[in-house]
Amino acid sequence: MVKGATSSTQRSAFAAALDAWKQGDAARARALLAPALADRLAVKDATSLDALCRFRLGDREGAIESLGELAAAYPRDAAIAFNRAKMLRDVGRLDEAIDAYAVAAGLDPADPEILVNLANARLARGDPAKALADLDRAAQLPGRGAAVAYARGLALQAMRRKEDAAEAYRAALRGDPAHAKARLALAKLLHNAGHFALAEAELRAGLANLPALSALVGDGRCSRTDKGAAAEMLYLLGWIAQRCGHAGAARQMHETSLALDPDDLASASGALLRANCDAEENRTSLRLRHEAWARRFAPTWTQQPLGPVPTGRPLRIGFLSPDLRAHSIVRFLEPLWQGIDRAQATVHAFSTTADADDTTARLRASASTWREVGGLDDFALSACVRSNGIDVLVEVTGHMTGHRLGALAHRAAPLQVTWLGYPNTTGVAAIDVRLADAITDPPGDSEDGATELLVRLPGPFLCFAADATAPPPSARPAGRPVAFGSFNDLAKISDATVAMWSRALNDVPGSTLLLKGFGSGDPAVQHAQRARFAAQGVAPERVAFRGYEKASADHLALYGEIDVALDPWPYNGTTTSCEALWMGVPVVTRRGGTHASRVGASLLARLSLDDLVSDDAESFVRIAATLATDRGRLDRLRCELRPTMARSSLCDAKGFAQGFLDSLRAAWPAVAGRRASA
Repeated sequence: MVKGATSSTQRSAFAAALDAWKQGDAARARALLAPALADRLAVKDATSLDALCRFRLGDREGAIESLGELAAAYPRDAAIAFNRAKMLRDVGRLDEAIDAYAVAAGLDPADPEILVNLANARLARGDPAKALADLDRAAQLPGRGAAVAYARGLALQAMRRKEDAAEAYRAALRGDPAHAKARLALAKLLHNAGHFALAEAELRAGLANLPALSALVGDGRCSRTDKGAAAEMLYLLGWIAQRCGHAGAARQMHETSLALDPDDLASASGALLRANCDAEENRTSLRLRHEAWARRFAPTWTQQPLGPVPTGRPLRIGFLSPDLRAHSIVRFLEPLWQGIDRAQATVHAFSTTADADDTTARLRASASTWREVGGLDDFALSACVRSNGIDVLVEVTGHMTGHRLGALAHRAAPLQVTWLGYPNTTGVAAIDVRLADAITDPPGDSEDGATELLVRLPGPFLCFAADATAPPPSARPAGRPVAFGSFNDLAKISDATVAMWSRALNDVPGSTLLLKGFGSGDPAVQHAQRARFAAQGVAPERVAFRGYEKASADHLALYGEIDVALDPWPYNGTTTSCEALWMGVPVVTRRGGTHASRVGASLLARLSLDDLVSDDAESFVRIAATLATDRGRLDRLRCELRPTMARSSLCDAKGFAQGFLDSLRAAWPAVAGRRASA
């Protein structure tokens, strides 16, 4: 919101500066403004534009101060208040930004753009109800209809009114079919609800309203906005393709997405996650990918010497996560917290969790301290951890959605650890330790895959706490055909996995396969997956699907419909395997050369079920087919697996917690030596 100069003698200079600003050349605009700044009549407009240029050129605080002085001198000027509010919003000073937007809205109540920006600032502060009220006012004004509808969608989505949000996004698209942000937001809602075909249709419609991909990739004149929108759409299309079994197309889409927007941290991490599903990758290639990510997004500050391990007081351990809610990660995090002897260590939570729930409240009550840090940038988050005197910071997300690996690059704690949530190295040099075990990461056959020091816990690399609502294992109905199953994310079902599973099905006449995972309720996904198995000789009617179950107990009860759980390869299941075993269903796994492909072997070893671990496709098929036809063993396992698991190291919270603490203390001098020699 920039107005023209009032001085006739300086009008041409101001016009030239304004034109340079609009072309994106802030430095030239500032140079052209010099005459206008010297003119008393033009000083207000010239100073406003000069402040905008200074902000864009990096002098953010100076620009904000300049507009603050101008706002005091011209308290009735809505444009000055608006521009100052935008600057305050961009530097994260939300409360001040909201106040400034409110002033601007009071001065110019007929401008819907001001109300939209005010609503977006309220939304960023976590107040969607007030944001929606502002947008309802804006909706009564002429103009900016699509922008208002899109912003309403964001507010409604933050209030968990997802159907209303979807309708708001559709309203935005009716007003402006080329509104890429609304199209993408609607597609994400549909995708996250498991409606892949509908999401894909929206994404392809969005791409059709943008310049051709060949032009976006190769033409430097295309706008960054268009490139960013296309990149996000392709990224999501890549995951839909992956879950439909089109791994090659998914890989290409993700590569093109990153070519369009190489600075998109989340998409770059997502591409790494997908690479773990690729049987063509190995430890070395995966490590190189992760190191490249870290060089771009998490370059490490100068490494500091690590002093001696703290003594004479409990170790202060921080846990950083976006998933401190009803989430699979809690099945493993909570028993550790409960098992830690607080005389030896205290638990400090740093939560970036957006959707707090009853589980959040339970976790909060069990932590020594709790910090909400979702609104902090990486630098501020790192400073917050340091100010809390944390000795060891454990991040449990890796490259999964919502990670904050960048904060650890700023050295948030003396010792920094990655564990649990992601089955590979982070690539971040400032992360000192990756916790594993001797089966997932055998000594001498794993170190080349990690940038961190591999520290092997004395037992399994995790401890499982079953859902308290889990029903008892149900008896296998007599006479039922053998049912194989997998409740893993469909993205893990590689071509190699389909080939192995199909051979097992073909070796057991009349057997069926039940699949349940993200997107498995979508008819288009079901058709695509059935076609993959049909190409391996498995009739489509032998492959069944189950959709999302809201209640955990209902989800777990579905294990009663399968006899043998099949582990995907090369990305094994973790939570799904633990749940299957708890529900009395044995898991057949294939061991590979990466952590992701050795998780199944680690879990089964704790239950003395090593005979269900294979090392190649042939032995996988033989083991699965033999087990499936051993009715007596299946019946025994149905009854015995849960009590066996409850007594095992997989569920020994106190023992696991002690090993966890001992391993951290033992790792301390090794990290100190490693850092000193770097």
